Amino acid sequence: MRRVAALVLCGLGLAGCGGSADYRASRRALERAGYRSVSVTVRSGAGLVVARVDGHPPGGASPDDAAATVWRTLPVRFDQLVLDTVPAHPSYRYQDLVARFGPRDPSLDRAPTQHTARSQLLGVIVVGAVLAGAGLVVGVALVRRGLRAPPEQLDQAEGSASGFGTPSPMAEGSAAADEAGEMPS
Repeated sequence: MRRVAALVLCGLGLAGCGGSADYRASRRALERAGYRSVSVTVRSGAGLVVARVDGHPPGGASPDDAAATVWRTLPVRFDQLVLDTVPAHPSYRYQDLVARFGPRDPSLDRAPTQHTARSQLLGVIVVGAVLAGAGLVVGVALVRRGLRAPPEQLDQAEGSASGFGTPSPMAEGSAAADEAGEMPS
């Protein structure tokens, strides 16, 4: 079982290497500000990079609070910020954020990692392979356990399968086997 747990943890760790670690600082800053269940993702397509923040805001927090936190901590250049932290789902363009919060630290404005459908597919494949391997290990362990069962348990299982609960006539030690003078196989 320890091997199975190690395989699962290893696979999940590998599957999570698609770029979410880059956004850990933003997630932690939002959590320190009182947000719960925070998720920060960055997607790109058609020449547009969109940063998205999901989570539950603390009481009295405004969307601008979360936007300012992301502006100061997210280490990737984005064109639009979408906040799914309040029912209104406000969206900010990069230019709006510059006007609202001032210039951004240039070290944060680097190109986003290519966290595309291909890397997501790779993560799913890795997790699937790990789970399949874990299932194989568990299946082999169950088969081995069944092969190591003492013969008395197997005889009892045969008798109960017939529905009558009596051993077969050729079972070792039965009267029919003694009369026939045959050795059971």
